[in-house]
Amino acid sequence: MKGSMTEKGSSEWLIRAYSERVDSKAAHVNRTVHGNKRDAQKALAKLITDLSSGNVTAGQTTTVEQLQERWLDDIAPQRTLRTVFEYRRPAKRHIVPPLGTKRIDRLTAREIDAYCRSLLARGLSPASVRRQARTPWPVCGATTS
Repeated sequence: MKGSMTEKGSSEWLIRAYSERVDSKAAHVNRTVHGNKRDAQKALAKLITDLSSGNVTAGQTTTVEQLQERWLDDIAPQRTLRTVFEYRRPAKRHIVPPLGTKRIDRLTAREIDAYCRSLLARGLSPASVRRQARTPWPVCGATTS
């Protein structure tokens, strides 16, 4: 994997790490780093490492549904089949229809709040809303407490 650095201004750098091609296009991840050249070099090395290990993806758009499925696949070995089923069922019923096709990088706090309010408006209790929102992040935890 390769990367590049461009000085944008005094103490500001644009770093770019390149990945394998996605859909016949060069895939890359950009970051802005504030600091000196050494800071930018360290950040670029970390970005390249994260990209090669899969902690960062380039040129790919992940939807809420894809993230939910990946999370369920990741936790499945540590859970019983019944538990995974009980996580998947409300996700398919409550999360995927309103948010499933939404790209994670374009999901806003306002959309998440509206989603949680819609569950409450349907008559679910705050505790039920938290259970329905079993995702890799606490979607409705703060909103419904």
